[in-house]
Amino acid sequence: MSLLVPGESSESGPTPEASARLFDALVESSPHPIAVYALDTGVIDYVNLGMVGLTGLSRAGLVGARLHDLLTEVKPSTGYSDGRLNGQYGLALPTGRTRIIEARTELIAAPGGSCGHLIAWDVTEQAGVQRKLAYQATHDALTGLYNEAHAVAYLSSALRHLRADHDHSIAVIYLDLNGFKRINDSYGHQVGDEILAAAARRLASVTRAGDLAARLHGDEFLVVCKVNNTIHAAHIVDRIRAVLREPYPVAGGALHAPASIGVAVAIDPAVRADALVRCADQRMYSDKRLIRIA
Repeated sequence: MSLLVPGESSESGPTPEASARLFDALVESSPHPIAVYALDTGVIDYVNLGMVGLTGLSRAGLVGARLHDLLTEVKPSTGYSDGRLNGQYGLALPTGRTRIIEARTELIAAPGGSCGHLIAWDVTEQAGVQRKLAYQATHDALTGLYNEAHAVAYLSSALRHLRADHDHSIAVIYLDLNGFKRINDSYGHQVGDEILAAAARRLASVTRAGDLAARLHGDEFLVVCKVNNTIHAAHIVDRIRAVLREPYPVAGGALHAPASIGVAVAIDPAVRADALVRCADQRMYSDKRLIRIA
């Protein structure tokens, strides 16, 4: 295949005009969306057909618009501060849907200064897979609460931040559902799963936005929260105990699975996360023994 235009010889090579036309054709037909924009204002000077197809907007609607008005940052840039866009961005389509694009920008010389030459890739599907995998890695599939691995990592981070916060403490609340094994054995795992999911929703309803609620395994749950003192922690325990004391309307009746609860409050930020969880777990079993005696 020859890249020469008709009338040109291989000895003379393409003329500057022919080279420019060839370059324009290559850019225009590139499978990757391309935009050229002013670095200082973000105003778009040129888009190729790929960018028109990606955005769902006309060329007239894109040229003159500001890139920053079309994109919302999903993942932060890697350090460019001269107007170059570099990272993952959300792109709102005229249909109301949002696509995720990966953008890379290089500087190109232009009359009057440099422009940004942006190349984009549609990574919506890949980003969706990554979000799903990240969710699965940190959440319990049955209840939607965080899982044990994430809860321990979160607690470790909260304890580190406690070193700079002298006004609060970290409370770890460990609980399990009394009578759950009997329900599971008598009514089956489907009913047992309904109880666990309902208990998780109730637990989430009484935890604050900054708290963490997690399912550890079986019918055991964990709450990590910032408290003012041990009295504050006791009030949170009372709320949890009250909401989990209510009957569960399943299996054509009302089943009860109240919680045994243990709490450990970290005042010393040097305490290890696993030691704090273990302490709360031991106190939960002490609470369970008291309930059995009563």
